[in-house]
Amino acid sequence: MNKTVASHGGTSTQLDKPRLLLIELNEFNDSLLRDAARDLRLSNIQKIFDLSHCKAKTDDPYESDLLEPWVQWVSIHTGTPSSVHQVKHLGDVPSLKFPQVWETLSRAGVTTGIWGVLNGSRGHETEHNEFFLPDPWTFSEAAHPQALEALLGLPRYAATNRLRMFGPELAWHVLKCFKVLLKHSLFEAFVRELPAVVKVGMKHRREFVGFCLFEYLSGLLFLEYWGRYRPQFGVVFLNGLAHLQHYYWHGVDYARNERLAYGLRLVDKFLGQVLETIGPETRLVVSSGLSQENTNDEPEWVSYRPRDHATFLRGVGVAFKSVEPLMSYDALIFFGSADDKLQALAKLRSAKVGNQSLFLVEEYPLEPLKLFYRFQFTQPVGAEAGCSLAGVDFEFGKFFSKIVTRTGRHVQASDIYANDANLPAHMLNHELCQYILGYFGVSAAGLE
Repeated sequence: MNKTVASHGGTSTQLDKPRLLLIELNEFNDSLLRDAARDLRLSNIQKIFDLSHCKAKTDDPYESDLLEPWVQWVSIHTGTPSSVHQVKHLGDVPSLKFPQVWETLSRAGVTTGIWGVLNGSRGHETEHNEFFLPDPWTFSEAAHPQALEALLGLPRYAATNRLRMFGPELAWHVLKCFKVLLKHSLFEAFVRELPAVVKVGMKHRREFVGFCLFEYLSGLLFLEYWGRYRPQFGVVFLNGLAHLQHYYWHGVDYARNERLAYGLRLVDKFLGQVLETIGPETRLVVSSGLSQENTNDEPEWVSYRPRDHATFLRGVGVAFKSVEPLMSYDALIFFGSADDKLQALAKLRSAKVGNQSLFLVEEYPLEPLKLFYRFQFTQPVGAEAGCSLAGVDFEFGKFFSKIVTRTGRHVQASDIYANDANLPAHMLNHELCQYILGYFGVSAAGLE
């Protein structure tokens, strides 16, 4: 495929490159994947390990609140470290001042297809973006084309109602998703996975079963769009393995760890479909973005969240306009007045269990009617533990619930695999952006 690429200097060049597909397999631990591929005979994951390997890293330390996927993927997408792009929280992309890799490529005439990217925006350079599916937690973003909005309803409902998910609305969103599956001939794939879904779902009764299945089917739909629109550059983001590592990474006998094995087998099946679909001529890149290490031998680190953000805020007398839950234990709060925001800031910062603060609360200098807050209390505590907030006493369990005792935590190192003999052996995390742009002969400024 030949493309004429106009440069800012008015000259042109010919793009004659095979397509490039980036699989963002979020936070995978390289050793875990290698051992599981061997023990569970996951042949497609093993094929990834046969590719060229690059060790990547970020300079963001664990204690900085920047060693988070919604920060690191922004660094990769923009080619800038967090100290430069300044995006710290999920949902902050409306304030992003740097073009993302698909925007820079679009400006150079390279067609793109983007699927599920974390903390990403379709952006302003959209002429050559064929399709875009945002993550379910970045509420400011819409899907393109509009028909893909039907895929966002279910995960966004689950993200907003994580601890009170089952009800009539859930059934409605599931039915809408089924309509998408039927329309795109994915119902057969769903039926094939149904026995494993029923077996694991009945035994464990946890949301990871449906989430991993949804992600797998969504990935298959991405491949259909990849074939239909034939973008030169594509991205697909997968988060299921990161979730399983955080929650269920117990022991090293993967064949007996049914929850991990379930998710890993779906990843392996998806990679098999990718390898079959793209063919050997496509440049394939698989990146973890950042990674995790196991925490079973570390002191307990417990993740909590409000049972319902709005109920909690109203219960402690916070006047707010709306609240948007984020991925796990955090949310964005919007206010009708500056006074309401300042009162909420003081109240939330005063919240304690004993003498330990419950929340990290941060302001947005350019958005005076908005707050970010998240749990920073991680000690084991019972539901009857006493809490205080601006002179109001209540039991911990009245508003809050335990999510999980973490089994994996973020680390600075990450891994990149590619079918490229010239892949560098080492790079900084954000330099992956320059690697992709360089493949197409495009500079960070959008020039050839």
